[in-house]
Amino acid sequence: MYAVQTKHRIPINLKQLTTLAATMTPTFFFEGSDGHTLRIGLGAVSEHVTLPHHQAYAEARQWLTAVKGELPIGTDVAIMGGFPFESAGLRLAEMAEASVLFLPQLSLLKVGPDTFDVTAIDTTAGAARSRLDQFLAAVQATVPRVSTRAALHQATELKVEAFRRGVEQTVHRLQMQSDLKKVVLSRRLQATAEQAFLPETEWLRIRRQNPETYHILLKSGSTAFLSSTPERLLKMTGDRFETAAVAGTTPRGATTDQDVMLGRTLLRDAKNRWEHDLVVTTIDSILRTAGVVATHRSEPILMKNRTVQHLYTPFSGVVGQSVDAFAVAGALHPTPALGGLPTAAALTVIAEVEQQPRGLFGAPIGYVSLNGEAEFAVGIRSAQLRGVSATLFAGAGIVAESVAENEIQETRLKFRPMMETLFKRSAEQGG
Repeated sequence: MYAVQTKHRIPINLKQLTTLAATMTPTFFFEGSDGHTLRIGLGAVSEHVTLPHHQAYAEARQWLTAVKGELPIGTDVAIMGGFPFESAGLRLAEMAEASVLFLPQLSLLKVGPDTFDVTAIDTTAGAARSRLDQFLAAVQATVPRVSTRAALHQATELKVEAFRRGVEQTVHRLQMQSDLKKVVLSRRLQATAEQAFLPETEWLRIRRQNPETYHILLKSGSTAFLSSTPERLLKMTGDRFETAAVAGTTPRGATTDQDVMLGRTLLRDAKNRWEHDLVVTTIDSILRTAGVVATHRSEPILMKNRTVQHLYTPFSGVVGQSVDAFAVAGALHPTPALGGLPTAAALTVIAEVEQQPRGLFGAPIGYVSLNGEAEFAVGIRSAQLRGVSATLFAGAGIVAESVAENEIQETRLKFRPMMETLFKRSAEQGG
């Protein structure tokens, strides 16, 4: 059995906290797009590696049940982390290091501006109390790190021509196979900085630069996954349920008039609307099967981020006590916005074309609390950081009318937010 100690409404400076967290692993920072939800986990009491197979979500639920049995009744903390995109077919050595769920030694839950409930878990009440007191003292004593964006040493878009050929081959397959509707293909950009990245500092930066998105960091060992995703997979609070369809993308305009024009064009674009409606219909069907009663708008609206805007349809509804967050997450993932349709056929094409695991890119990443509250986002607009290296990810939905060059440009556009977060602009570098 574990013992738990909690202190309520503790003022904590995030710059001090992230500086201290740089010395700890695993770490998890999860801030919702509403700006109100912020959960942080530091260190691990217990870890569960999320293996890529069809029972991954059921095994995670079993692990959560076992963890709950080791904690005092009424403990309200959360397990945190992510699942790999793939559901089968990977050897353990091929997985991203950060595909892990963990019960934190220290859990922080935002309850007000720069104010947190802080919970420590250890083997005895005395040890938990000592861990909590030492942590709070260490935060107060920490001098915040002064950090600027890294200087870019080199950036290379990987396998661009292979991606082009993959799009063309997939379009041909879509045109020949009437049962195959959509396949989401991804590609990568490899960037190297002049100095090592500080993942927790980069998390602070995506909060400032992209306030309208999620802000997520999952660090395990020497590898960190950073995401400013706009896409929610699910949120469950009591009997309330939320998810969203996000599919269809265009740039933001340089002027207000151009921005409005681009948004209106996206709303009227036949390809993007068809693709978006496909996602909406599929999510609706999955939720009904999972026992979630949800409603959504009849027409999409625009979700505007700093560099791009998307077609967006929110869902909301109610769930019964028997509905399990892991089961719903496993049923929803991957939505047609990240996998394709039909799902199994699209994933087969993805594996054949991409020939490497996606890891946390496009995958569910979030938390499930012991009282049943849960939230998972979709790990896009993301980068994997390791030392001076950053691997950025971007995907595009391929349908029968897709043009390879357009998909290259769309994915290039999707690299921009993270590149602008991680690296100095050329003028800042003196060139």
